[in-house]
Amino acid sequence: MKCDAAFPMRAPLQTVLAFVAGAAVASLVILVSRQQDARHAVHEAASAPAGTNDLRKAAAPAPELAPPEQPTGRQGGSRSAVGQERGSVGRMQREQIAALQLRVRELERGTASADPGGGAAPATRAKSHDFTDAELQAMAHNCEVRFDLPRIAREPFHLSPERGAQLHLSDPEQERVSAAVDAASKDVVAHLRALYLEATGDAAGADALDPQSLMREILEKSPPAAVQAARTEIARERAGLPPAPSGTIVERYLRYMTSVGDSLQRALEPAVGAQQAAAVRDALAESRSYMSGCPK
Repeated sequence: MKCDAAFPMRAPLQTVLAFVAGAAVASLVILVSRQQDARHAVHEAASAPAGTNDLRKAAAPAPELAPPEQPTGRQGGSRSAVGQERGSVGRMQREQIAALQLRVRELERGTASADPGGGAAPATRAKSHDFTDAELQAMAHNCEVRFDLPRIAREPFHLSPERGAQLHLSDPEQERVSAAVDAASKDVVAHLRALYLEATGDAAGADALDPQSLMREILEKSPPAAVQAARTEIARERAGLPPAPSGTIVERYLRYMTSVGDSLQRALEPAVGAQQAAAVRDALAESRSYMSGCPK
């Protein structure tokens, strides 16, 4: 579907960055070629017999000689100097190549974020959080919303010892992870119940339906146009674009659901550390939702 949201084009900036990135790549190729030429030149100089102009003889490898046990005199000093110079040149060239490669990667990232609506690659299908700015802009362009959820149920959650061992969690860490996931599950159920009751007025259903049914009913009881408008608004908000909330039930539903995974990850950080919290979140995610499509 075509999106009505306007995204400013930044062709001049993208062109400049692309030109600089291309120049950096060209410099890298030239530098690598010079490095190879220098190595060949050193090899030819070491192999060529003195006083000959025959290039074929100069290109032929010199016979291997056993190095003297204690090199002395002018010849030994010359070889040592050549070796030191060769090593210094090689080190300098490697450092320059590494610097150019790093610069090219930085320019590529800058080009992608400078014009997210003009060709930036969308996030992979499996990704449901930790989006880059360019990915969020591309998702807003497609009115796309994604979120992941842990196990959501009315029954208490407890991480099994087998699952905890697979995640390399100690017994105390398993207990803290179980408490964080259980608290997130209870909070989701409470929000779903309140939103369903507001949408339908069905108190008996709000208490009896499982969380998955509550989610489905909240979406199905909302007009399709309201669902599309809510999806557009949430995608724009997550991309940092100016919000224009309408306050509809489905909009509040999507705004809350897209925050559950991030809230759980923050709750896991004191238990397992910031680095492992994201891995535990992904491992315990039992559902991932993808919704896209802009209104005509």
